[in-house]
Amino acid sequence: MNFSDTFNEIIDFINQTVKTEKIFVLATTQVEIQTQSIFIKPSRKKISGNHFYLLLLISKEKHCDYWEVQNQIESFFQEVFSVTIIAMEMEVFNEWLKEGHPFAVQTKSKALLIYDNGRISLAGHSAINEKRHFQYRIELYQMGIEKIKSLCDEGKVHDAAVEGLMTILKANLGIELQTKNIDKLIDYSAIVINEMPSIFHGSNYDENPPIEKIDALLCSLYVPYKTLT
Repeated sequence: MNFSDTFNEIIDFINQTVKTEKIFVLATTQVEIQTQSIFIKPSRKKISGNHFYLLLLISKEKHCDYWEVQNQIESFFQEVFSVTIIAMEMEVFNEWLKEGHPFAVQTKSKALLIYDNGRISLAGHSAINEKRHFQYRIELYQMGIEKIKSLCDEGKVHDAAVEGLMTILKANLGIELQTKNIDKLIDYSAIVINEMPSIFHGSNYDENPPIEKIDALLCSLYVPYKTLT
């Protein structure tokens, strides 16, 4: 599917907001519309992208508030289509590439680069240290599960839900996002777990945290690692 016109619109607005070095597409959420009719054989399917997850790499020279940039861009497009933004420093991303950070390496290797101003090159990347990454994940999952239980015992259900979702994001992306809004964290989690929209449909979870679902999801992610130890 060709999203070039949509991407051009997104790129133009982003660069009016903050001058970026590079923009990657990390994921898209697509909706399939299937028409069943006695006049159509076979039935026709229409696939449309309605949510884009983007990584913005911005030079440290810009001295911007990355969280404010993310919110500003997402708010602007919400009437037309949905955009979820992760913005970070270009120089940090390049350091991550050199270290073999999974998020940076997989983004460089697999993500669609839709904008590159050509000023700063992407660094060469080291191989991902799978053994270290495995240990990092299992330790995070263990701590996250224990922390959720502790917070729930204290009656801090919202904090427990945030902890669970943050653990999932840190374990899979290796980054920590600047929000404690549960709806927002669920949105980000769809980048690494494509079942998230079906598990958590609707909104206003920030007011009514689905702690049981989050705890169950975290435990299900932890089990395969636990059985391999």
